Amino acid sequence: VVDKLNLLAVPRIRSWNGSSWVAGQSTSNPADHFRHALQGDANARPVADTMIDLEGLQEWHNFCRSKGFTFNIVATSQLSVYDQLQQIAAAGRAVVSLRDGKWGVVWDVEDSPIVQHFTPRNSWEFSSTRAYADLPHGFRVSFINRANGYLNDERVVYDDGYTEANATKFEGLDFPGVVDKDLIWKHGRYHLAQLRLQRESYSLTTDFENLVCTRGDRVRVNHDTVLWGLGAGRVSYVSASPD
Repeated sequence: VVDKLNLLAVPRIRSWNGSSWVAGQSTSNPADHFRHALQGDANARPVADTMIDLEGLQEWHNFCRSKGFTFNIVATSQLSVYDQLQQIAAAGRAVVSLRDGKWGVVWDVEDSPIVQHFTPRNSWEFSSTRAYADLPHGFRVSFINRANGYLNDERVVYDDGYTEANATKFEGLDFPGVVDKDLIWKHGRYHLAQLRLQRESYSLTTDFENLVCTRGDRVRVNHDTVLWGLGAGRVSYVSASPD
């Protein structure tokens, strides 16, 4: 009788090969695992294909492959399907989306087309919020290190101008499912850049009939309050006035 069993398990699931979804594949691509979480045997209520944005997942699969993003995790605790989807999406720098009744993800697509243009003529209550945060010198990232026999490890990701010699202020960060130390560094540097460069958020109100964009779409705004001629940004939240 075997009391303990130690192994590396690799699930065989459907994977996008660039032209079709192929079953029984060994894959670490977050897009493949996102679909498996929705339709796999572990889901008590599997979702039909018609309720998944498969085209969007295929594009996200290509994005993750081009960036080298992977998801490898041993699920040791029970999570809701939504929480599991959030973990998988984060490994591919995306967020879970439910658009038009279909499950999918939203991520920053470089040079995506402008979906809508907002001006004082079709919007009001324009406002801006800027966070003046006390930025850390780096992140201490706890992770399971594949290069160290899948043992618990930690990597310190430093901001520009800081090293082990002068960094004193740290914050903790986790990337579930990321087991590569170089990928940990890339994700950590990305979040440090976000803290520095994306401190300001803008909001405005518009009538429902004037609303075309959805979460993740790129929009253009010009407004006399901030003396913007043409400014482009990405929608993070959408709420329309009922009046």
